[in-house]
Amino acid sequence: MRIFIFYCSALFLLFIPVFYFRYIAPSDYYRFIFLRIFLLVEFTVLSLFFYYVLKSLLAKKIVLFAIIPFVLLSILDFTTSIKGTFSFVPLVVECLVILTYILYFFYEKMRSDIFTPAYQTRAFWIAVAFTLFCSGNFFLFLYSNNSVKDDLYKLQYTIIYSTFTILKNLFICIGLSIKEPTTVGSNIQHGKVDDIWEIPIDYKKTNL
Repeated sequence: MRIFIFYCSALFLLFIPVFYFRYIAPSDYYRFIFLRIFLLVEFTVLSLFFYYVLKSLLAKKIVLFAIIPFVLLSILDFTTSIKGTFSFVPLVVECLVILTYILYFFYEKMRSDIFTPAYQTRAFWIAVAFTLFCSGNFFLFLYSNNSVKDDLYKLQYTIIYSTFTILKNLFICIGLSIKEPTTVGSNIQHGKVDDIWEIPIDYKKTNL
């Protein structure tokens, strides 16, 4: 899970210029640039995460390749947006794509991982974290371009976004703190378990 250590480091480092250009030397233009950079970093990190946890080779290739069109979309959106404004289109696309990855991840888990409960794996909790974040904020991002100037909407946006961000970070912390068990399935494949309900047996030390 080193990739999420990088994710947290990038979040902290990019938070500094965003905070600076919002409260110390206000500049929407530069603040939005750093927000867009973080969005690219976040999508890349999540794509690499699912690249490593998914088992299908085709799915791995699609996840890895998807980084390129997302980067191009973000650059195009930046160049076509009005200076000093933030477009939520890349965020909407990111939520849709990440939710698609997560659905396929859970699909693979249900089909193949029968020995280790999903909740005992780090990947499960991280997937849950971004399921909450993306699904909770999807419609918020979708309608933000048309309502961003409404003061009441800004307050609602802050409350909703902050709530799901806190939940996301909480579940990520849970995932990173979990110690994954040694799967019985792995031992069965190597002939080290007599029965899936029994403890591993060293046949070299028996007379059987």
